[in-house]
Formats: sequence, structure tokens, C-alpha cells
Amino acid sequence: MIGEVSTKREAVKGLSAAKRELMAQLLLARGKQRAAARTIRRRDPAARVLLSRGQEQLWVAESLADGRPLYNVPYGVRLRGALDVAALRTALDGLVARHAVLRTVYRQLPDGGLEQVVRDAEPVPLPVEETGGEEAAMAAAQREAARPIDLAGGPVMHGRLFRIAADDHLLALVVHHIATDAWSVGVLLEDLAELYDAAREGRSPRLPELGIDYADAAVHERAQEPADYNWLVAQWREQLAWAQPLGLSASGDRGTARTGRRIRCQWDAQFGRELQRTAEEHRTTAFNVMLSAFAVLLHRYTGTSRFAIGTVMANRNRQTERLVGYFANTVPVVADLSAGAGTLGDVLAGITRESLWAQEHQIPFDVLVDKVAPQRTLAESPLFEAMFVFNNGPGHEMRLRDLSLTPTHLHSGTAKFPLDLSCAVTDDEVMVSLEFDESVIDADAAERLLGHYRRLLTGLCETPDVHVDNADLLTPAEWELVVGEWNRTGEEYPEDATAHGLFEQWADVDPAAAAVVCGDEAVGYAELDARANRLAHLLIERGAGRGERVGVCLERGVDLVVTQLAVAKAGAGYVPLDPGYPAERLQWMLADSGARLVVTRDDRLAGDGVTAVDPASAGDFPATRPERDVRPDDLLYLIYTSGSTGLPKGVLLDHRGRVNNFTDFNRRFLVGPGDKVFGVSALAFDMSAYDVFGTLMAGATVVFPTPEDERSPHRWIETIERESVTVWHSVPALFGLLVEEAEVRGGERLPIRLVLLGGDWIPLALPQRGAAQLIESAQLVSMGGATEVSMDSTIHLIGEVLPEQRSIPYGVPMANQTSYVLDASLSPLPVGVPGELYLGGVGVGWGYHNRARLTGEKFLPDPFSPLPGARMYRTGDRARWMPDGNLELLGRIDFQIKINGYRVETGEIEAALREVIGGGSCLVAAHGPRDGAKTLVAYLVAPTGGEVPEDAELKRQLAERLPQHMVPASFVRMDAFPLTHNGKINRRELPAPTVAAVTGRAAGTDTERALVELWREALGRDDVPVDIGFFTLGGNSIAVIRMVSAARRVGLEMTPRMVFAHQTIESLAKAIDEREAAPAAESARPRPTGPTVTTGQQHMLDVLENDWVPGLYQMQSTTELPFEIDPDGFRAAWRALTDRHPALRTGFRRDGDGAWTPVVAEELAPVIEVLDWSDHEPDAVADELIALLEAERATPFDVSEPPLWRVWLVRGHHTWWLGQIQSYLLADGWSNLVLLDELLALYVAALEGRDAGLPPVPELDAEHTDPEADAAFWRNQLDGALPSRLAAEPGSLGPSRFARVAGRLDPAVARTLRERGAEHGHTFSTLACAGWSLLAASRLERADVTVGVVSAGRDRAVDGLERAVGLFIAALPVRVEIDRDESLTALFDRFQLARVEGAEHTSVPTGTLQRMGAGEGPLFDSVVVVANYPVSSALRAQQAASVHEGAESDGTRNQTEYALRLDVTDDAEPRIALSYYGDRVADTDARQLLDDYLALLASVARTPAATVGQVLPLAPHTIGDPR
Repeated sequence: MIGEVSTKREAVKGLSAAKRELMAQLLLARGKQRAAARTIRRRDPAARVLLSRGQEQLWVAESLADGRPLYNVPYGVRLRGALDVAALRTALDGLVARHAVLRTVYRQLPDGGLEQVVRDAEPVPLPVEETGGEEAAMAAAQREAARPIDLAGGPVMHGRLFRIAADDHLLALVVHHIATDAWSVGVLLEDLAELYDAAREGRSPRLPELGIDYADAAVHERAQEPADYNWLVAQWREQLAWAQPLGLSASGDRGTARTGRRIRCQWDAQFGRELQRTAEEHRTTAFNVMLSAFAVLLHRYTGTSRFAIGTVMANRNRQTERLVGYFANTVPVVADLSAGAGTLGDVLAGITRESLWAQEHQIPFDVLVDKVAPQRTLAESPLFEAMFVFNNGPGHEMRLRDLSLTPTHLHSGTAKFPLDLSCAVTDDEVMVSLEFDESVIDADAAERLLGHYRRLLTGLCETPDVHVDNADLLTPAEWELVVGEWNRTGEEYPEDATAHGLFEQWADVDPAAAAVVCGDEAVGYAELDARANRLAHLLIERGAGRGERVGVCLERGVDLVVTQLAVAKAGAGYVPLDPGYPAERLQWMLADSGARLVVTRDDRLAGDGVTAVDPASAGDFPATRPERDVRPDDLLYLIYTSGSTGLPKGVLLDHRGRVNNFTDFNRRFLVGPGDKVFGVSALAFDMSAYDVFGTLMAGATVVFPTPEDERSPHRWIETIERESVTVWHSVPALFGLLVEEAEVRGGERLPIRLVLLGGDWIPLALPQRGAAQLIESAQLVSMGGATEVSMDSTIHLIGEVLPEQRSIPYGVPMANQTSYVLDASLSPLPVGVPGELYLGGVGVGWGYHNRARLTGEKFLPDPFSPLPGARMYRTGDRARWMPDGNLELLGRIDFQIKINGYRVETGEIEAALREVIGGGSCLVAAHGPRDGAKTLVAYLVAPTGGEVPEDAELKRQLAERLPQHMVPASFVRMDAFPLTHNGKINRRELPAPTVAAVTGRAAGTDTERALVELWREALGRDDVPVDIGFFTLGGNSIAVIRMVSAARRVGLEMTPRMVFAHQTIESLAKAIDEREAAPAAESARPRPTGPTVTTGQQHMLDVLENDWVPGLYQMQSTTELPFEIDPDGFRAAWRALTDRHPALRTGFRRDGDGAWTPVVAEELAPVIEVLDWSDHEPDAVADELIALLEAERATPFDVSEPPLWRVWLVRGHHTWWLGQIQSYLLADGWSNLVLLDELLALYVAALEGRDAGLPPVPELDAEHTDPEADAAFWRNQLDGALPSRLAAEPGSLGPSRFARVAGRLDPAVARTLRERGAEHGHTFSTLACAGWSLLAASRLERADVTVGVVSAGRDRAVDGLERAVGLFIAALPVRVEIDRDESLTALFDRFQLARVEGAEHTSVPTGTLQRMGAGEGPLFDSVVVVANYPVSSALRAQQAASVHEGAESDGTRNQTEYALRLDVTDDAEPRIALSYYGDRVADTDARQLLDDYLALLASVARTPAATVGQVLPLAPHTIGDPR
């Protein structure tokens, strides 16, 4: 840019004095014109006045507000002293008379339009209301602030004066936002003060005269609007393409009520000076400093890295600075804190850049919303969720004589946005206020948020070099609370004891006490100890000991407890193996664990180095305790949990953590002798460890249901009553089954006094329902944790469940355990802010068995623990601290899924669903193919005695609570959720959503029946009536392409365009049948009286005439001929070829009307130059021929004089070469191969004295096209498309020069790409062209790109068309939006559809298409040509062989007007050639482009399931001016 300016200055210096004077006059005239255009003039008083853009936006918003005062702007002033009420009324009247916008009403016209009508000035009502004191006056003023305003009836301002005392009043003025903005506040109060003083003093007010009013400004704005905003909209669409929703509500619930509050704080003048200093040091403004801190706050609160924040541009000038009215325009500013974000200073620099961009690219907000985010709901704000307003208008201070004035903050009780932060920096103070939606945060959270905002602002001022993630967010007191106080959980416990050792103590103390009961079998502590000792001796003899693992695969019962104790006594760790698992899975777990012994009665588990031990075989071993030194830090068990890779992962857990956890339960709830714990949890679930060891170390009794009763709730109840079970311990789903059975059975309450629930969400209604079935003193407890730590790490005593609760609290940390809610950088988050839950303390496991990498990722050093070597576990759970110190679980981090590019947390939707259906159970999952589009499915279990509403009603209510992308597409009602062996919900067994069956007419013709089969396959459904549309049945554009391809394979000729035009089978079958019958009818159609030029030829001829450069529209090729050539015979063959194809005898001239017309010569002698280079070096012949052709290409063809083809025959040392230069006007690349094939066939036939046997030349009628329809199609496709130009402007890098670089695609890569394409229905051509569009998107750093793709133009139903000669190709734009998070498969689907659809609309000239974009100049400057011609494969192979081994390039040159042309051959070893103009693309850049393209294709082949972002080049490399 600097060099550009210097060049311009030098150019001006070189002008003569007269030219410089003329230039100055032109610039002055242009400046006056611009000033005149900006000047607002008085409107025609008789003309209708439309609303300004901003007012129109507010009118629409008001109409959607359903009577709520969302857009009331209240002003409150406390007036102490001698108030002259009459003067105040006079002042108000004067204010309304002065500012016409305050007496304007807004009406909707019969045609739907809006107008504003300025009424005559009338007295303003100002009622005076007596109040009983200050508190009553404030309450009454708040009610006044919330009183709705009627925009159509007016007035748009109302007020009321509240008398507190004779000399104490409160004035409340309320103006609708349609008539005011933040700037207007200062104007309004200042004018009111002067009008009041003037009225009191009996003089005229000293106010400057207003030359215009707001309506004049509105008329001016409308008059200055551009014809359309397409170019700006396209830029904004790019700007906002990657912005993500913030998700400010942790619960995901922002309803439509929009009740809100505003809180305020003031900071001293010194802090304001610090902000100004920081702005100056960073060469920015206080606005950007405060906005940057807000962006960092939102990033830290939500974890979102790229998002938009709304802000307001004042849009005032000298003419409007003294007017009251809504001049402001809302614009989004994109905050990008992705890719590491950098320091606070880096964020400030980025925000400064983005806010300047937003200001320079302003567009009326309503236009932006309509074009970029047209789908809106009442439950979400379009484009952004957080608003930032910086007030830099006139001061709001109001001074009245003899009165003391104090601003009083009134509020309408509503909130337009989830968060709306307003700031102002004056010489005296910094004022900050936050309006917030109470469904998003409460007042306490809002106060905390402002405290965090102040901390970040301070950090930005004092330590701008600190990384964003390390900037102080919490106050010291908050840090102490969430890291220190709430984690002070230290308690004594038997830290030197082992789990079985504590059992042994009870066996010594009370040997006869019942230890285990299962059905009719019961054993006491002494007998259990003796049996466990015998088995332990057996295991020791077989090799069990410290560091060993022993598998345990037994049904629940006495033998299971004996075995668990025995393994522990032997010093080994047991590996629980659920007998219900498939044998293959059990064998895998045994092998992975390294266990050499397994205690089981299942013979399937023995072998491969594993010895099976029957627990009954230990009867002869000693009953004494083994003398083994088992320590607390020895392994107690290795338990497997599900893994994300599809294989389970084993967790290693020692005695100490279990002893601590189980002791905590027993001590906390006084579990001991006399208690009976019902062991219903599966062996492979860690809750079973407490059922055995926790119960026995307390001296209590374990009660198991018999194996046949383990899933029979009615038998559970029988056992519970028979055995007087006192403690229930399970996941919520199993307790729910017990409660349901008890509710059905009725009768006495169950004797259970303690219910311990963990491992899954607890339905809100379950505690109350459960308590009703248990003894009145029963306690219900919520427990949280992870298998990798303690069984449970957090605990909450469930009391009354309030209606407003969204979930049962997760609890507080248990004894000697810690909990942290951290962000991505492991920084603690404050109360109320969601983050990831980490668990630490005594219970943390060793890690994952044989999974060192995963252990390192999940088990991290605990930076908050004072103990050396302490670790914490990363749970993957999303949680937040509640103000009372409890944790609230919000869902799984890894349940966040993507729906249409949006991050979705299913837990948020589930919470909203529970609220809608009034309880019950809800689960939301994504449904769809692995690498395709996903939809949300909700699975619902109705609450007891209730019903689930119909789908439409569910969607309606959810739409009021959630953004549209979070509303499930389908709902599945179930009696109960499927459960795993551990009692958790089995997500894999959830049924797929079913499509409601449809009925209609059955197929009646062969074509209809064939189409029914095709549609069934494409739509994935059996019910396909012939009178219901493809898209109504669930089809989409991609399904169209696949169905059409399948149809062609079975002999049904159709195009995607036909499916769009005939959307039912009935209509489509009729169109197909008519098309098949059409050729006979068309043969009688009169042909044109003479040849006409095609749209492609028309375009080329115009460019050649006006913008010719050397070599333009010429094809050059060299071919080594593998036999001896007779030049005369070759000329004769060429003559026969010319006679055969009229295209070779064609020239082009303008007719009398100036239109191009083809002229075909009757006969034409070939022009073939024969060169004898047999004495040249053999290896040099090819290069010399290429050099000759390169020089000849500089000579243009005279298009009016055929032949437009030059041929050279060159005799080399051992072989002949054919060199050609032809005009594209005659034939395209496909035709070129046809001609060469026929030329050689004619030559060989002549030598052999026979006929060549060539097929007849197809007779082609002019193709039937609909130019108007095609133009409409392209206007729709290219609406708002920005130019996608990769190269610089012509001449930027020197004189015009055509060049070429080439390479080859690895055959293995090509083979993989073809296999991938075949799997998903994509052609190699689609992958090649889409790859170029990906590269273009990366280079342009844009999501919306357009590239040229050459269409073969041979898809017409004409016999022999594949051997026709002529210009059939068309360079068509393919526009595609790139989503980095989309799968490659989905992108290729969309790209292929765009290509197919575009190829059916070829009647619009390329030049016209190039001008259809949003900007100036051509829409695209690069094209891709994939040579997949189905003719002359032998000749193509020969041409390929003509390239020298190891040579970079061959003799082929295909020169068009495009700055970049990519040619790809579709063969086993594709050749990739990139042609370019050297004055627009540097040679090094061209080579880099080609290398990047080859690397990108290799990446696509290497990672077939990748997303787009995973294959894009990491660093964009600009090669030219992208404008």
C-alpha cells in the first residue's frame, strides 16, 4: 500500500501544471458532489414518509414482542427542591414541539408497507401522583417504565411525576426506542433543562434552531440506499460464516418471556485514565479496549472461540447531532479467539481490526438479518447473543435552577438480549451497566460477571502480554472459595488398612453375624472368612500374588463374595467379568488384563495361558488367613469401562481409595451391624465393590437377589421385606423399577432407610415417588463420580425437589476428595460458569491398564493440591458450581454434537424436554450416517400417570425455549429405556426413528414400477406412492443425484432437472415416456436455415476481438507417431477428415447486423508443414517442436479465414512427430481426440487400400434451451457471490506471458480416490474439481467460493454424440460454501449436485455469468478441466507416453482467458497441469499451488472420514490480489 501511494505521488509530480490544475478541479468537484449527497434536505411535506431502516427493524421487533415493553427506554430523575410543575409541563410541551419524532406515529398501510406520520404538537399529559414515600415512588415509577406504548396510536413518549414530599419528586419519562437512542438521551435532557429554565424565567429558550427533523433524515437515508446490498451481504456472510453460538445459558433455556433486570457499577476516574492510556498505547480506542475485555470474558465463560458480539454505531453527523431519534445501527463484531488466541494485547489488536471492518462495511441491521439469518425464533437473538454498547454521545447530566437532581435508574423489567453490557468513560468516572435475561443468569451471577469483567479490564491495562487463558478472572476470594474452602474435605480414615483387612476385623469381633444372604443360602462372617482363606491359598498355589490379576466370572451369590475376598487376601487384584457378556468379550478382557487365573464355572474362559479355577475346589486347603503382606496401595481390582475406540479400557484401583470412600459412606450414614445392603448392581459395575467390601467392612450384611430374580422387581420386594433390607444402592433406573413395582403393588412401605443413587441422571420426580414407598425416615442420596476415581466422589442429600429445579444437584466433594470446574487451560471457573469437571484426592486410580497415552491425557498432575505427586482425573463431564457449594452436572462434553455446523449439548435439550412433558425421562441423541448429515432424535418416557404431547406441540414448546437447531427433528416414545448390565441407559439399543407411513396410488406402468424401486433405494423407505413428491417423502438434492445415476444404469434416461420439475413418480414417469417418444416427432421439426454460433463461440469471438493476448483460445499438442509416415498419404487423410467434418472448414464473420455468423467453405486444402529433423539429436526433437509451436502460437488466427488449424509433421531420428495448433472455436479437447483418432484411422486405411469404416457424423439440431429460465437459475445460484479471484490484476507482475507447470498424481492416491468416489457415488471428476475449490477457499480465507468447471456439454440424448466434433464445452461457475466441520463426503455431495444442476443450464454466455456476482469484474479467474473423454484410449495413452521420462511438462498447451487453468487427466496415473499467465501469477506461486493441490488430494485419499478442516492447508498463501 505504501509503495502504491508513493507511485501515485510520483505520477502526479510528473504531470504538467495545467494537468495538475485540471486534476485539482476534478477532485474539488467530486468532493462537492459527495458533500451534496451527504446533506440532508427538507422533505416534501405532502409526500409519504417511510420509516428509516432502524425504525423498521424496531417496528418489526415490537410487533413480535407480544405487548411486552422490550423497547421502552425509561429515564428517571429525582428532583429535590422547589419544583415548578407548570414550568416542567411547559418544558415537556416544548420538547415535543421541538423534536417531531416525539409526536410521530407509525402505521401499516393496506399494501403491507409502513409509514410515519408527524402529528401537530399537543400538550403532553404529566399526571402528578402522590406516593407514600421513596419506596412506593420507585415501585410506581417502575410500573410506569413497563407501561406499553402504542406505536400506531401514540404517543411514543409518556411521563408521570411522583410526589414524595412537597420538595421531593421523582420524574419518570418513557420513550419508545423507535424515537430515541443512547445519543439522544443527552440531547433530550439538555433540551428539557433549558426549556424548563426558560419557562420559569419567562424567556425564549436558548436552543439552536433545528434545520431538519428526523423524518427528513429518514427520507434522505432511503434515497441514498444502494439498489441492492448483495455485495455487502456477501462480505458479511463470509465474516459471520465461522461464528458460533455462545450458549450463554448453561441450561440452554432462554424462553420467550424475556424478563430482565439491569445492574450498575461505577469505577473511579483513575481507572478511566488507565483505560484511555491503554487505548493510546495500543493505537486504538477505549471502545475497543472495553469490547476486547468483554470478548475475553465471554470466551472464558463459554469456551467458544469465534463468535459475534453486537454493538451500536451512532451514525451521527453535524446535521443530526442535536436531533432526538433512532439513528444508531446495530452491527456484529466478530471476536476470534481460536488457534491459541494469544495474549490480551493480541485480542485487542484483533478486536480493533474487526470493529473497524464492521464500521466500514455497515449495512442496515434488518437487511443483514434477513439475508444472513432469515430463520428466526422468539427464543433466540439473530446473529449474536451478547450486546455491547459504548456511550460516547453528549453527557446525560441535567441541571435545573434551585433543584438538586439525582439520576434514578428505571427499567422496563425486560431484556432484549441474554447479556447487554453498556459502558461509558468520562473525566469523572467509568460507568458500566449490565442488562440480563433472568432465564440466563440471576442477579448474583450478574454481579459476579461485572466483577470478572473488571478483573479482565485491569489485566488488559496492566499485563497485556499475559495469555488470554491465563488472565486473572476470579477474584482472590472466589479462588479461595472454589479451590480452597469447598475442597477442604480432610477427615481421618483407616489409611493403613486394606478392604479385606477391615472385613477380617469384623470376622474376629462378631464371627456369627450374617455376612452374605442369597436366596436360601446364608453365611456368617467366620464361615465367609474361612472359605475365602481356603480359596486364597489355592490361588496363591496357582501363582496369584502382588501385581497379579485374577479374573472373577461368577453369578451374584456367596461364592462371588468368597472369591473377591480371596483374591484380595492373596495380594492380587480381581478383574470382574460379567457372566452375561459374550464369551469373545470376556476372553478379550482376560487377555488384555494379563490375568493367568480366572475363578469361574464357565469352561469357555480357560485356555490361551489362562487357568480356570472352580471356587468349590478349595475345600481341602487351610482355613487360616494367608500370610501375605498386602498394603493399602496394592491393587484391589482392575475394572473395565466402555471405550471410545469400541474396545473397553481397564482402570486400575487400589485399596486405599476404596477404603476411604466406603468408610465415608458408612460413617456418614451410620451403616453398620444390623444393616442389610441389597446388592443389585452387576459385578462389572464399580457400585458392586461397595456392595461387597463397603458392607463387610462395616459389619453389615450383603443381600443378593438370586440369579434368576436379578431383573424381577416383584421378587426384589419379596426379598427386601423378607430380609428387612435397610440400604438400597444402585443406579437411578434400577431404583425406578423398584418404585414402579411398589406403586403398582401397594401395601406397606418398604423397610429401606437409606437409598444411595449414582452413576446416571436422577429423574426429578423419582425422589418424591421413592420416598412415598419407603419408611418415613428414609434418606435419599445423590452421588456422583467416575470409575477412574472413587466409586463416588461427590454427594448430596436429596430434600424437597422444587418446581424450578432442572436437575438433582451432583453434590459436594466427599471426604478426602476434591472437585474442580476448569476451563480448557485448566484455570478454575467461578460459580455459575460451566466447565469440565475434574476429580482429585485420595481416590484417584492408577490409570488405564496398558494405555499409557490415554492415561496421560486423562490423569493429570493436580496443580491445586499441596501433596507432591497428587493427580486429578478429567471426567469429560460438563458441570458448574452452584452458589451453595453444590455441583450441578450439565451433561457430557463428548455428548456435544454438531447439527448443521452448530455445537449442541444434548443435556440442555433434555432439560427443556423434561420441563415440557412435566417429568418423565428424556434422552436426546444424534441420528444419521457416520459421515453424513445428523438430525436430533428425542427419546421419551412419559411421567407416571401423564402423557407425552404430540410431536407438533413438543416442537412448538421447545421452539419457545431453545434455538431452532436444538429442536429435535423426531420423537420416539418408549415405555422404558434399554439398560446395560450395569443398569445404565444403553444408547446403542435405542431404536432408530421411523418415518410415518404414507399412502397413495400404487404404480400402474412399467416406468412407474421401475421408478418406485429406484426411489425406495434412494429414500430408504418401502412406502413410495406415485402421487406423493420426492421431497415430501424425505428426499434431498443429493438423493436426486444418486437416484438419477441409478436410473441411467438401468436404462431410464432422466436428468436431475427433470426430477425437480416432476416431483412425483406419476409426473416423472410421464415425462420420461414422452421423452423416449420424442425423437420421431422432432425429426420433422424444421432445421435452422443456416448454421449459428453457440454461446461458447459467441463469448470467445467477443474476447478475441476486444481482449486478445498471444495464444488465446488455442490448443497446442505434440504426439509421437509409432510408425513411418508418408507425408502425401497423411495430407490425403487430412483432406478426407476435413471433408468429413464441416467444423474444420468453418470461419466466423460478422453479418450486416454485426452478429457473428459461421461461414463453412465447400472444400479446403489442408495446411501441413513437413519438417525433416532426422539429423537433430533424438532427445531434442520433442523440445524443439514444442519451442516451434510456442513461437507460432503468438500469431493469431484470422477467424474469418479457415482453416483455423495448423499442422506440422516432423521426421525425427527414429520416429515421426505430429504438432498441432488449433482454435477452440472449431473443436474442444474431446473433439480433438476424436479427430486424431479418425485421422490415423483414415491414414492407415488408405495405406492398406480399404475403407476406414468410420461411423457417420451425427447430425445435430440446435439444442432446445430456455435462456430466460437458465438466466434465472444462475441469478439465483450466484446471488451475493463474491469474486473468487486467486490471481493479481493483468500486468501486475510484468508483460503478459503464458506458462505451465505439471506433475503427476500418485497412482495409489488416484486409485484410492476412485474407490472412495465409487463408495459414495462421486465421480473422480467431482473429487478433482472439489479439491480445487477447497484449495481456493484456503487461499482466499473465505467460506463462500466460486470456481470455474468445464462441462463437456455432451449429455444430450443424440446417437453418436460422443464422436461429434465441435465446441460443446462450457465453463460454468460452481459455487460452494465450505464448512470446516463438515465431512468431506457431504461437501462432495453438494459439489456434485451443483455441477450437475449447472450443466443443465448452459445457454447463458460465460461472460454474462462472470458479471452475475456481487462485486465488480469477473466472478472467477480459475477453471478446472478433467479430461475423461470416453474415446481413443489408445491415443491418449500414446500422448501420455510422448512425455519424456522425468520431464516436467509435455507439449500440450490449452490457453483460455482464465488466469489459472487446471487440467487433470482421468486415467491410472493422472497428469495434472496448471496453466497460468505469468503477469498475474508468479512462477513460484504456480508451483506452490500445484504442490498444494497434489498434497490436498493425497490427504483426501489418506483420511476418507475426515472433515474439511482436516485436509485444508494449514497456512493460506496469497498469490495475488483477491479482490
